Amino acid sequence: MYKNRTFIILFSLAASLVGVFITFGRKTMFKKYDVETVYFIDLILSSVFVLFILFMFGNTKNIVKNAKNFTLKDWGIITGTALFLSFTLLFGGKILENNDISYLTLLDTGVDVLASISIAYLFFNEELSVKKIIGLILILAGVFIIH
Repeated sequence: MYKNRTFIILFSLAASLVGVFITFGRKTMFKKYDVETVYFIDLILSSVFVLFILFMFGNTKNIVKNAKNFTLKDWGIITGTALFLSFTLLFGGKILENNDISYLTLLDTGVDVLASISIAYLFFNEELSVKKIIGLILILAGVFIIH
């Protein structure tokens, strides 16, 4: 299921639609309340929902055992990821609060594609084919033409 190309494409489309809903929902909330208030409530509700889904549908029997086996490096990676995610979320909220969604979405798309290809090439030894480079150029050109 998780390697099925059709499933992955459909999930990506659904996740994109959810992402659009989240962005517009937050932008709407930022017009009424400050970023900190919205994210505080969002964090509490998201944590409750993630824990509920995790315990209902996830494999939770090894969580404590696996966490006990974390090395200092593992804790550093998880802590760093959470820290960067937190800063990105808060600064992104401030940016979203004060800018147009269409501009930010286009900019984010271009940067995401460029960063994904760069990281895949540099850290995961993925091949940079002519097809990928042409696709990257077309995506970036489309982003800048639309804006």
